[in-house]
Amino acid sequence: MESYKVGDNAPIKLKVAIETEAIPMTYAFLYHSINDQTPYSYMTPFDPTQKTGWKQLDNGNTVNGKFFRVLTFLRFFIDFPDEKTFNLAIKQVEDTYETSINGGDDGPFTIPFKMEAVYATKTCVLEGAIKLT
Repeated sequence: MESYKVGDNAPIKLKVAIETEAIPMTYAFLYHSINDQTPYSYMTPFDPTQKTGWKQLDNGNTVNGKFFRVLTFLRFFIDFPDEKTFNLAIKQVEDTYETSINGGDDGPFTIPFKMEAVYATKTCVLEGAIKLT
């Protein structure tokens, strides 16, 4: 898992960017440890195509030593003629999706993500996680 040095800096902020024909919804969670099942802090879910810009983690409190997880769910309401066309839409998502964190010692940092798409349900999930040090 990648890490991002935040030290005692506050606030630490998140920005999510995406270009898609789908309806996206992003959720962001903070955990005390990597094994926690329940986050201690989270952001109100938001549509990154409508609510652009930086959003504070944990209401601007320090987040040193925490684990941060970002999930974006997408649902396509387009009738794709075939799976190949669906995969082209997913490629656009993969090419344009970026989650950035800022406020640490090294300036903005792009959080790596993994993606899973399902043609049968016309859905896609993007997930990124990072340790804040």
